[in-house]
Amino acid sequence: MSQFSNEKRHSPPTSTCQCRPWRGSDATKEDEVETVWRPIFEGINLLAVLTNVGLAALFFYPERLFSAGDQLTTFLVAEHSILLLQAAVRLLIPSIPADVARIDLYNRHVLHVLHSTQLGLTMRKAPVGPHQLGP
Repeated sequence: MSQFSNEKRHSPPTSTCQCRPWRGSDATKEDEVETVWRPIFEGINLLAVLTNVGLAALFFYPERLFSAGDQLTTFLVAEHSILLLQAAVRLLIPSIPADVARIDLYNRHVLHVLHSTQLGLTMRKAPVGPHQLGP
């Protein structure tokens, strides 16, 4: 006998599983995760840039022979250049490509049409008034 013999074993549910509808880019859970993790990864990115440029400015061959003021100048110029390049890439390249946005818009349209059609069919089948209850 195993130590888990007293546990109840649950059978899988017998009812049909309702799948969550596809919500596209307006999903709140994904937005919540993005708002939590994006600043963390941007901070890690900034620390990586500062560390790598600092190591390059202090220990690479031509710069290690410079004075401390020249090394600081090299560090500041390189660090600002890389951060400006990252900001330019962020501004010039959209976070959602145009074809993906177009497909997302089309999917939303199709879902809207499907939901309207289903509601319209249900409304036509379901009208039961007091005059239809008795013989």
